[in-house]
Amino acid sequence: AGTPVDGRRVVAESIADAGGVKVAFEALLEWGREATLQEPSSAERRGFFLAYAQLWCEKDTPQHRRFMAGADKHAPKALRVNTVLAAFPPFAAAFSCPPAAPLNPSHRCHLW
Repeated sequence: AGTPVDGRRVVAESIADAGGVKVAFEALLEWGREATLQEPSSAERRGFFLAYAQLWCEKDTPQHRRFMAGADKHAPKALRVNTVLAAFPPFAAAFSCPPAAPLNPSHRCHLW
């Protein structure tokens, strides 16, 4: 039902998004260990992922989505959130996503 996206055009930026989330999450964990001498709480972990999702929150028109699908080297905002987080196991753990849920797939692409 959505606008098709050419994966070849967006792959580099999608990999960068996934790497950025991983590095930023590792920084959160390191901050927790240094600042509080313990791992960040579940609420802090969920807050991290909510902040990432809100970063890409937008309201646009179908016409704008079609234009951007042909012009932008980035995936649409919703995909930048959902595909990155679905591939990142700490997200599913933070929100207790059941196995095989859309944001906790049984098969993930592991980049690093």
